[in-house]
Amino acid sequence: MPPGLPALLHPVDVWTAEPIASRRAGWPVLLTGSCEFVRILSMPKKSAEGDAFTELVLEVFRLNGLLLAAGDRMAGPSGLTSARWQVLGVVDHAPVSVAHVSRIMGLTRQSVQTTADALERDGFVEYRDNPHHRRAKLIALTEKGRIALRQVEARQAIWADRTGKAVGEEALRTAVEGLRRARQRLEEGSAGSTRMPGREP
Repeated sequence: MPPGLPALLHPVDVWTAEPIASRRAGWPVLLTGSCEFVRILSMPKKSAEGDAFTELVLEVFRLNGLLLAAGDRMAGPSGLTSARWQVLGVVDHAPVSVAHVSRIMGLTRQSVQTTADALERDGFVEYRDNPHHRRAKLIALTEKGRIALRQVEARQAIWADRTGKAVGEEALRTAVEGLRRARQRLEEGSAGSTRMPGREP
């Protein structure tokens, strides 16, 4: 690097924090954070469909937080949380493994295991032997867990009717279809690359 080059021009990559350099006249030409920012501003704008999908994602993020808070309020009186409620809802049908719950709910195995352990400690579920896998125990609902789940479901039914009436069935059906199609697209792994345009993989 030429002597006296300001520290401000040290290599900066705002995405990876790794040095960015190319050769010119035998010494590195450095791209600063400011240059990277200008390059981002010059990127092509999203299509109308891309804008619509981005809006959908942002609304899902906002809705997720509100749903979790509402779930905690409904589940709290029965000694549950939104996370605990989700797990009980899956094992209500039959004893299943942690891996099965994580696949159904789209959660990590670690988070499901933590929740299942808490439920087992408080008597809402019990672990049973798995005839198909010696190490992977099955999560089974106890009578206490079943009673708590039915209590929460009763509160949820009242809340769902009230909220659904306020939003309207047609709008909700349309939203469900749009979300389902987006989920299926992502599950197929064909939603397109998330790599930033112009960046090396």
